[in-house]
Amino acid sequence: MEPIFQLGFSAQAANTAAEDFGIPYFTVARNLAAQSWEGRGYEDMPCPSSFYDNVQDDYLSCNDFGGGNSKQRIEVGSSGTFSFFWDEPWQSVSGPPGPQTDLDIFLFDAETGQLLVAGGQINEGADAFEHFKVPNAGTYDVVIARFSGPSPSLIKWIFRGNLISSDPPADTATVTSTGNAPSTAAVGAASDQQTFSQLLLEEGSSLGGIPLIFDKEGNRFPQELVLNQPRFVGPDG
Repeated sequence: MEPIFQLGFSAQAANTAAEDFGIPYFTVARNLAAQSWEGRGYEDMPCPSSFYDNVQDDYLSCNDFGGGNSKQRIEVGSSGTFSFFWDEPWQSVSGPPGPQTDLDIFLFDAETGQLLVAGGQINEGADAFEHFKVPNAGTYDVVIARFSGPSPSLIKWIFRGNLISSDPPADTATVTSTGNAPSTAAVGAASDQQTFSQLLLEEGSSLGGIPLIFDKEGNRFPQELVLNQPRFVGPDG
């Protein structure tokens, strides 16, 4: 796994090859469509008592997904990997001090309320990242909770599997790593039934637009860098 709000090591290497050595670098955009939710700001609310029926640790708050709802309902058609990020630099890329905030993410059975899996690593001084595997197709509730540190200004998850629906909707960018570096070119997929001048992204092809927020030393840019990725589209027939 690599960060999404700054360039990880493979993305840095690809970018250097293109910028310093003039080597064209192309990579697949992948087929994650827009299976990602993001929130501009972690919205603090008290965690409901039902949350503590399953979770032992004390948390400062839970994220409000809207209207005082601490749960996000998702339906998936397959197992898959859930990756969760927020806007702090990674210690493994930038070195100390790393994140100052510790966020955790939980997956509950929507019918029984049972906690199934969670991403609960210690993030302070490490990486601003959590992940877990969704075990099976089904309907689940996602909860994001803050264990320590200040509330971040951008939170985002990406699902690598078959996401059927999400409330609130998951409909944001999924092009990451070498595909989202300033001097590389991600290539998306288009139907081979289109004419050459109409090569629009397939519905399942990954969507670009994840902002780069930090440089490789972990310094925040004066302004977020949003790249025009994927740069190319090719027929997938």
